[in-house]
Amino acid sequence: MNLPRRVLLFALLPVLMAGAEEPPRKDSSVKGTATTNDSFVELPDDELLRERQQARQDAEVTFQKLRVRQKIKFVDVPLDEAMQQFAKLSQVRFHIDVGALTQEGIAADSPITKANLKPQRLSDLLDQVLQPLQLGWHIEGNSVRVTTATKLLEILETRAYAVGPLLRLAVERDALLPDPLQARVRTGSPREDMAATGQSLERALAEATSGPWLINGGQGAPSPRVIGERMVVHQNLRNHREIAALLRTLELALARPLGASILPATESDEEVAEMTKLQRLLNTEIEVNFVELPLNDVAAFLSELLNEEVVLDTESLTEEGFATDIPMTARGRWPARTALRRLLDPMLSFELRQGTIVITTQAKQKERLHSVVYDLADLLQAGLSINELIRVLEESTSGRFLNRDGEGGVITEFPGGLLVIRQTADVQTEVAMLLHDLRQARREDKTPPQANPSKLETRFHRAKSKAEAEALESLLMTFVAPTTWDSSGGRGVLRTAEDRLIIRQTKAVHDQIDRFLNEYQQAKPIGATK
Repeated sequence: MNLPRRVLLFALLPVLMAGAEEPPRKDSSVKGTATTNDSFVELPDDELLRERQQARQDAEVTFQKLRVRQKIKFVDVPLDEAMQQFAKLSQVRFHIDVGALTQEGIAADSPITKANLKPQRLSDLLDQVLQPLQLGWHIEGNSVRVTTATKLLEILETRAYAVGPLLRLAVERDALLPDPLQARVRTGSPREDMAATGQSLERALAEATSGPWLINGGQGAPSPRVIGERMVVHQNLRNHREIAALLRTLELALARPLGASILPATESDEEVAEMTKLQRLLNTEIEVNFVELPLNDVAAFLSELLNEEVVLDTESLTEEGFATDIPMTARGRWPARTALRRLLDPMLSFELRQGTIVITTQAKQKERLHSVVYDLADLLQAGLSINELIRVLEESTSGRFLNRDGEGGVITEFPGGLLVIRQTADVQTEVAMLLHDLRQARREDKTPPQANPSKLETRFHRAKSKAEAEALESLLMTFVAPTTWDSSGGRGVLRTAEDRLIIRQTKAVHDQIDRFLNEYQQAKPIGATK
């Protein structure tokens, strides 16, 4: 039966309306979102911001719990059980990323053997336990997740660092130097000086940390960016620790007297104190009598003798084909530093790491780069050139450098007379010794440093009156080096302000002016007799 067209239209109207797109309602059940065409974009509402802030606070509390010093003793303890022990000691929840471990063929019950002689920070013990298994850890709020080293590099996090105090210190200190970095980068207002210093900080962090950074078309994260008094960094968790350590060290170096001692990039004063203590300990004289003694027994003996942790870098040793029980022979009485070198040469070596003395391979030690901040402000004030110093450091040490060899370490100039050098431990020692020799040579040199003959200096002289100052201006420009003044096409400047003369000239011309003024003042009246 044929229905009238109007009846058919009314019969289909509910179906047609049901298929129409429903406009978005104001009381959408999706919290903190906004509709954009077909997608939902999350917008930060108050609740989301509170959750983010709480997560950061929880992470800080968790980190402090991992700074507590404890002793452990694991003998072939399964990984999952060892992490349960860490959880009890720290009162923090631990989770193992079983999926990531399985993907790389690492069992969750891999055996762990580790014992420490003296209490150490749980964070350092975690590194020492997990690194041989190619594992690492990171904090997630109030818990710790254990995963693979590869996975950790893939976890990127954006952080904003407060760098205003550091930038201001750098600008103020740079102004004290004869050839400030800002003058070679940008000369202008304080805001422009801060901006130029921020650019130097971006470069220093990108060159002196492990990255990876997206530089010159490479792969990695974007370079750090300074915005006002904040620096925004999008990087993996390992590199954030390096960045925090370097920022802390730069600010500390700028706040100290000019030319102060070197500062390795460290995360805390406690870490600096530990390294200083170990350096002094290595100067202690010890007696050894090892005959074919296994390396692991040597480490245990030295730990008890020095009362400090001496551990094996089993990962590096295994990778280079060295057994942990390789026989070692050494007899004699030397400082502990010398004894270790005689014992371990020519294939093995040692380094200071996380408050311990670590025995590793020389090959691995030459691959590991460290960032150190050197203060050369005193040398710059003495007349040395920063570019010449950098060239000497590159050419007079055994290290390979990126800008010279295309690979290796790097030297980065930073405002305030600082150099940030990323190199191996051995090369850092060479750099420190070379700078020490340069300073010693200057102290022993009794002759004053040679001034740059073309450098202009500004000096002030006071006349008896404004009229005399104006008269002296004319006399000096006529009788003292007349071709060197700006009125004759030279660089010298002489101006008067009331009864004062303001003169900008080279040192040689200033000396002539001093003699002229001295003779002028001592001139006798015409016709006077002795």
